[in-house]
Amino acid sequence: MNCHFRITTAPEKVRPYFQGTRSLKVRPYLFLLGALLSLCLVTTACSSKKPYRLKWERGKLDGVGGSPIRSSLHGATTLYTDRSESVIYVGTRGGRLIALAGKRGKALWQLAGEAGYEAPAAVSDRVLYLGNLDGSMVAVERQQGELLWEYQGDAELLSQPVIFKELVIFGDSANTVVALNRSDGSFAWKYREDPPADLTLRGTSTPVIASERGWLFVGFSGGVLAALEAATGRLLWRQQIASQSRQIDVDATPLVLGERVYVASVSGPLVAMDLTGNLLWSKPQLRTQLSVQDDGEHLFVATLDSRVYALDMQDGNQLWECDLAGDGRVPTSLLIDGNHLLVALSDGRVAALSVQDGNLLWQYKLGRQISGRLLQAGDGFVAMNGAETLFYFSRR
Repeated sequence: MNCHFRITTAPEKVRPYFQGTRSLKVRPYLFLLGALLSLCLVTTACSSKKPYRLKWERGKLDGVGGSPIRSSLHGATTLYTDRSESVIYVGTRGGRLIALAGKRGKALWQLAGEAGYEAPAAVSDRVLYLGNLDGSMVAVERQQGELLWEYQGDAELLSQPVIFKELVIFGDSANTVVALNRSDGSFAWKYREDPPADLTLRGTSTPVIASERGWLFVGFSGGVLAALEAATGRLLWRQQIASQSRQIDVDATPLVLGERVYVASVSGPLVAMDLTGNLLWSKPQLRTQLSVQDDGEHLFVATLDSRVYALDMQDGNQLWECDLAGDGRVPTSLLIDGNHLLVALSDGRVAALSVQDGNLLWQYKLGRQISGRLLQAGDGFVAMNGAETLFYFSRR
């Protein structure tokens, strides 16, 4: 792993403290320097402590009341964490939805279905909303796991829905955005972009709401970012982000911060725009299918050439870069957790990088490639690997 930190300002020159001082007068200060050096060594040793520990892992789960769940998490690829109550909701390709207590990983309830899940859920105070691979959007009561309603769509659902007032809004793999009434699943509105003629990647952008304006931002496989009126689906504007490649998908979730929206495409670029669609800056070399992350001051992006970058969100200038290519690893998910940037890697490892300089602080091998996204959970984060095992890591 090779990381580079770019310093944007030169340090001021400092006059030596002992310049022109006799040796007899220096000695008292040497004891002080020695004490300070010892304190620095202790501080460094403490700061090098591993930031995470494995709290629990679950393959075969215990059911409610101690009865076993006969089907393990085969093909599980979606997770959602209710952080307020530390409940983890797991959807599987076998069509099973399971609620787990975050403290120990015990199963609280399960709901069996026929179609598998790959999309994360949206959670309200009482209900989970999530889509499955046969195109159905379902609403599930999250305390007991009761199915409330089901809407049958036209194409598989691969991205997380979003809640806007009394609507639940989602995109499907046919380049369509659909809004349903949350109360009963009835149809509200639909917006569709024509799919490109060339080959596209399997993936769907998650819609994002700019809450103060009531606008919805979403990407499409034709390289387009569109802004819609969330209440009605009316098109406000659309911009062609990418057009120079056969694979120009905007599958990444747009990042809306204040009066700006950031979004990337598979073939590049990463762009910053104002909320009315005017381009502010563009980084053509940053190609990614992953969503951009932020810590409030900086942007973080993992690219298809196995690099992780930190950027100034105002002008897009690079602050540091971490090259993972030397280890044969490709980033598959990013998550900001305080001062740590968590990176899921294609060889089944989770790594924690410093957000300040990109240095590697910690890593853990999960055994197989990670399925789905890393998600925050209570006092840490959760990850699922391809061997049907769920891992819960807590902060030290």
